[in-house]
Amino acid sequence: MNLKTAFINCLYLLGIATVVSVIVYTVLYTTRDIWYESTLRKHQREMDEYFREGCEQAYKELHRDDKNE
Repeated sequence: MNLKTAFINCLYLLGIATVVSVIVYTVLYTTRDIWYESTLRKHQREMDEYFREGCEQAYKELHRDDKNE
């Protein structure tokens, strides 16, 4: 194996490593985005529920005071 063949083989391996790195990075980045979005939606639902419960409680308290007057 001469120097030219060794250099070409190194270029092929470098190209393959680059393609694999891009694919792995893309998969990990996409997975992170999906996890982030699902977590964000979960927290948003929880906050909506707490807000709704707080509003219902405040409404009950307000009308309870109206009945006492």
